[in-house]
Amino acid sequence: IQSEDFRFVRPLIGFETFAKGELIAHNGADDIRAPCDDCTVFMPAQKAILGREAVYLTRPML
Repeated sequence: IQSEDFRFVRPLIGFETFAKGELIAHNGADDIRAPCDDCTVFMPAQKAILGREAVYLTRPML
């Protein structure tokens, strides 16, 4: 998290999947988007803390 204005686009509990390019969060002026299809959100932060990870993104193994 690099901005005090960090926020997810919707409440996340974990293991939600996103399509490639789908918006996951806003980090100030920057958008965080899914890098691949079936991108899974793992351990989203319940509270935004500057300098910490907001979420881990995983991709399916082939």
